[in-house]
Amino acid sequence: MPQFIGCTLLAPFLGNAKLPHWLLVEFLKYTFVYWTPNSHMPQFLSNISDNTLTWTNENDILLAEMDAWGNEGALGFGGGMKWGTANMFIAMGPHLVEKFKEVEYPFLILHDPADEICSIDGSHNMMQQTSTPEEDKKVIEVHGFLHGMIYNNPEEVCDHVVEWIQSRVAKTE
Repeated sequence: MPQFIGCTLLAPFLGNAKLPHWLLVEFLKYTFVYWTPNSHMPQFLSNISDNTLTWTNENDILLAEMDAWGNEGALGFGGGMKWGTANMFIAMGPHLVEKFKEVEYPFLILHDPADEICSIDGSHNMMQQTSTPEEDKKVIEVHGFLHGMIYNNPEEVCDHVVEWIQSRVAKTE
């Protein structure tokens, strides 16, 4: 019986965040993060609430801008990233990169080079550093899909994933 072994990642955060100076990071960690971890960061510090970086359809951008907890048709939670969440990503990033060399399984990454939420640099870095054989790993650059690619271009994303999975299953037959 054919088997599928592998992993598909869509616009993943893979530890390559562009961080401010380490001194500012430490200051924020021991002030805002410590005292108000559930408060939202101001927009000038986090682009996560810029809906044009995630959605390609004007109607979806408008829905996201109207978004708040409990509103019907909402696409997100209606606020910027929380201080505690940002701190978790900053702390997690280097640990993810350290683990790349332990990755031996097949994987496919779909990522838009223009994604400003999660940089494609992390995807390319993972490609270079994993122990997965070259023929078993792949990054497909999907231009114009932005960060919300499965919502923005579901058919194209599914086509790429299905094609890759079918090629993996064919190798096990």
